[in-house]
Formats: sequence, structure tokens, C-alpha cells
Amino acid sequence: MLLLKLNAVLRGGEVEQKQSFTQRFQEAVNSSWIPRAALAHLPRLDNTKLIVDDGFRTNLESMGGGEVGYADDSGYEVVVAPTLAKKPERTLTHEFIHVLDGHDRVPFDEESIFRSKETAGLYRIFKGQVAGEAMNEAVVEHLTDSMWNGELDIIDPLSKVRKRAVYTIERSLLHTLAQKGVKKVNVRRFIAAHFEDQDQTEVFGKDSAQTKLVEALREAFPFANVIEELSELKTGETVKETHAAIQKYCMRLERRTNKYLALRVGGAVVAKLRGRTQAS
Repeated sequence: MLLLKLNAVLRGGEVEQKQSFTQRFQEAVNSSWIPRAALAHLPRLDNTKLIVDDGFRTNLESMGGGEVGYADDSGYEVVVAPTLAKKPERTLTHEFIHVLDGHDRVPFDEESIFRSKETAGLYRIFKGQVAGEAMNEAVVEHLTDSMWNGELDIIDPLSKVRKRAVYTIERSLLHTLAQKGVKKVNVRRFIAAHFEDQDQTEVFGKDSAQTKLVEALREAFPFANVIEELSELKTGETVKETHAAIQKYCMRLERRTNKYLALRVGGAVVAKLRGRTQAS
């Protein structure tokens, strides 16, 4: 009985929720946070059903309380935990962004507008399950939080600006990749790659958003193939173990960046001293 009432409440506000999200999304596009081409994905929301389900198990503190899936060939469904059914706005923002993810065509159905998890968002670049899921959730949650507080460029998950955001460990990976290399990578590059569809990638080729992100990461971490390394991260037996693996990688990558920079500075000093010796 309670679930029926909560579903009625959620669906009663469905039109308003989708309109509110669409407005926020359009504002983010107008602010150049999201590529304008992503507006073409908005009609997917028309085929998205909202459902309250107490069978959906989630850690609300760390996972947010929602999940996007596929109801059938006609559309998506977004499942919301009962505790969030009366105030679902923020959770729906996160899940609606997932609905609008860029995707590659499913191999067995080239006409399908839907995608499997492995062909969606940044999973296409960060191939492994750990890194692919972590980067998708990190970018989606960072954008969700930014659409609510109006600040995109502060990425540090420990910042006071991000106190309401979830997926903290996943966002620490985004923070490391964006700001802990020898060069910073604009978070808009991650977002653009996330929303890019396969046809756009094919049309723009070397100028596609995904290609540009890969190149930016190579320049930021010239001493490592971070994409390949991240693809090799293994899922732990528990979420805690998986998170520990992500944290360990982030700390190790930052140390390697510092070492690389120190060697470069040291090499420059030696070269300068040699030049002075030869001149004298």
C-alpha cells in the first residue's frame, strides 16, 4: 500500500520534475558546461518511467538512492528508493543525466537508441568495470551537484562546495585525473566525452571529444598510460575494497607526478649549470 502511494506521488510530479531538469540542463548547456549537441538527447526523457521500489537496495549516503535501467524496447525506467520519493529532485537530476549519456550503438541493434552500460559515457574510454563505472558516476554526480550549486570548476570532493555530493571516492578519481597531472585537464573535456554519441565520434574523428580527452590525459601524465592502468583495476569482494583500490591508485599517481616534476626541475638545473661551466 505504501509503495502504491509513493509511486502515485512520484508520478504525479513527473511532468514538473522533467521540466525542471530540462531547464537546468539547458542552462548548463548555455553556460558551456555541456556540449550543445547533447540537447538532442532530451527526447529520451519522454520515454522514461519513474518508479518507487523498496526492492532496490542502496546505501543512500554513498550511492544516492536511484538507478537507471531499461523497461523494454520503448524506454527507460528510473528507480527511486522510497525514502526519496517525496523529495526526489536531486536524485532524479543524477539519473536523468545517465539517461542522456552519450552512447555507442549496441552491436546487435544498430537502430536502437538505448545502450548497454559498457557502451555508455566514459565507460567507452576507461574500459574496465571499476574505472568505467567510477568515471561515469564521478562525472554525472559532479555535474549534478554543479547544476544545483552553480559551480563547475571546483572538483575537489573535500571542498565545502561539494558537501552535498555523493560518490566521493569516484569523484576523487576525477579530481586526480583533472588536476594532479603535470598539466590540468578541464573538467569540460570529461563532460563532453561523456555525452558524445558514436556518430559524433565517427564524424569528428581526431577532433572528437573522446579523442581530445585521451590526448589531454596523455599530456597530463606523460610518464604513464593512465587509461590502460585504470582498465586493469579489479573489483574487490566488497565496495570498500574497490574504493580502496581507487584511492590507492590516485595516491600513487599523484606521487608519480611529483617525482616526474622533480626530475624535470633537477634536470633543468643541471643543464643550466653545465651551460655556465661551458661558457666560462
